[in-house]
Amino acid sequence: MPSETFGRRLLHELIGFFAVTAVATIGTLPLVMTYFQQVSLIGVLTNCLFVPMVGFIVIPLGLLSVLLSWIWSPLAVWGLQLAGWLLDIAVAGIERFAALPFAAVQTFVPTWFETVCYYLLLAAFLSLIGPMRIAEVGCGQMASHGNVRTDKEKKKRVALFASLRPHSRWMAAAAVLAVAGALIDAGYWIHRRLLHGDLHITVIDVGQGSAALLELPGGSCMLVDGGGFADNAVFDIGQRVLAPLLRRKKILTVDTLVLTHPNSDHLNGLIYIADRFAVKQIWSNGEKRDTLGYRRLQEVLDRRSVRHIAYARLPRKHRIAGYIFCTRRQISWRKARRSPGEIRTPIRLCSKSGWVRFPFCLPAISPQGLKRRSYLRSAAI
Repeated sequence: MPSETFGRRLLHELIGFFAVTAVATIGTLPLVMTYFQQVSLIGVLTNCLFVPMVGFIVIPLGLLSVLLSWIWSPLAVWGLQLAGWLLDIAVAGIERFAALPFAAVQTFVPTWFETVCYYLLLAAFLSLIGPMRIAEVGCGQMASHGNVRTDKEKKKRVALFASLRPHSRWMAAAAVLAVAGALIDAGYWIHRRLLHGDLHITVIDVGQGSAALLELPGGSCMLVDGGGFADNAVFDIGQRVLAPLLRRKKILTVDTLVLTHPNSDHLNGLIYIADRFAVKQIWSNGEKRDTLGYRRLQEVLDRRSVRHIAYARLPRKHRIAGYIFCTRRQISWRKARRSPGEIRTPIRLCSKSGWVRFPFCLPAISPQGLKRRSYLRSAAI
C-alpha cells in the first residue's frame, strides 16, 4: 500500500535522525566533558525538535529573503521578520529545556589517557560490530528479491566476514588493552580519592583573595574560601577556576565549604560551587553583608538545602578524619586585623605534626621560615 510505504519511510527517516544525533553525542562525549564539564540528557530530543525547524525553515527562509531583496524589498523584509520570529521561538524553547533540572548532569574532566581509552574502545566496538551488521543487512537486501537467497549471495557474505577477521583480531586486542587501561585508571583514582591516608592541601591562585582545597583521608573534601571579583559577570572564579580544578581531581561532592569572612574576594567564588556541586554544609563566622554576592549565596544555599553553620554553633575543636579544626566564635574579620602585615584568621587545622591556618596568607614569612616553623606537613601547591 502507498500509505504503508510512506509510513515506513517516515519511520526510517526518524530513526536515522535519532541515530545520527545519538552517534554524534557518543562520539563527542569526552570532548564535551573536557570543555563543558557536563553532559546533556535531553540533547537528542531537543535536536530532533529544533534542528529541523532551524535547518529546514529558518535558514532557507532567510536565504530566500536575501534573494527576494533584489526583486521586491517589502516581501524580503517580511520573510526576514518571519525567520527572526521563528528563530526567537526556537531559542526560547531551547532555554526552557535547558532550565529543566534534569537537562544535564555535571561530570568530571577526563584525562588524556581516559580519552584515548574511550576512543580506542569505541573504535574497536564499531570495527567489530558495525561492519558485520552492515554486511548482514547488505546481503539480506541483495537476497530479498523474491525472498530467495542464492548460493552466490551466501558466498559473498562468507567472503565479506572472512575479510573482516584479521582486522577484527587487531581491534579485539585493542579493546582488551583499552579495558585494562580503564580498570587501572579507575583503581588509581579510587585510591587517590577515597583510600589515601594523607592530607593534601592545594592553595589555589585566585588573584585577589584566597582559596584552599583540603583533601582529607577517606575522601572528605573541604574548600576554604573561593576568591572572586566584585562582579561575577566580569569573571566568575568559581566557574572558570575552582570548578575545573575540582572536576579534574574527580571531585563532584564537597563536604564542607568554609567562608572565613563575607568579602567578595572570598565569597563570590563559592556561589557557583554551592550551586553546581553536591555541598553538604557551609561554615562561616556568621557575619552578614548587604551585597549582591551574599544574597545570591544565601539563595543558592536555601534552594539546595545546604546546612549553614556559624562558628558559634560549632565546638571550638572539631575533629574530621583525624584532624582537629580550631574555630573562633563570631569573630569579625575587620575587628581581627591588628596591623597591615598581620591577619588573625578564624580557622586553624591542627595535628601532631603541626598546624596550618586559613585563609592561607602568610606575607611576612619566607619559604625558609615555613621550613623552620612547625607547620602541618601537607602537599601544598
